[in-house]
Amino acid sequence: MDYPEPPDGSNGHWVYGWAVSEEMLRKYMAVYRIRATGHTAPFWNELADFLDYLENKTDHQFKVKYEVGKVTDPNDKHLLVKYPDDSSCLQIVVVRRSKLGKTYGKRVTKEAMGILTKIFDGKPPKWFECYL
Repeated sequence: MDYPEPPDGSNGHWVYGWAVSEEMLRKYMAVYRIRATGHTAPFWNELADFLDYLENKTDHQFKVKYEVGKVTDPNDKHLLVKYPDDSSCLQIVVVRRSKLGKTYGKRVTKEAMGILTKIFDGKPPKWFECYL
């Protein structure tokens, strides 16, 4: 599968995927009937269960990861997830990295990308800059 290149002039670490807000995650958990395994089910337990769900839906064709990202597009501010210390960042479901590590070498198939795009309400993935 061919991927678009990261934004021009980007020399940082970028990931290609979908940012997931707490509201969106809870909607996906309800729509796809995913049960959080944690006792109190904070955001990160729900996110881990959602990633497992995505891997199952794509027949484990690749390892679904997530990264913490920066807001580089003002239209993404509503997707910020707040931390207990009042800081915030984007939580990104990742299908591709600009700089590949050992665990990210497997490319997503067109079929798996279609499944993921459908789960994310038909919205295509996009590039996000990550914190490192």
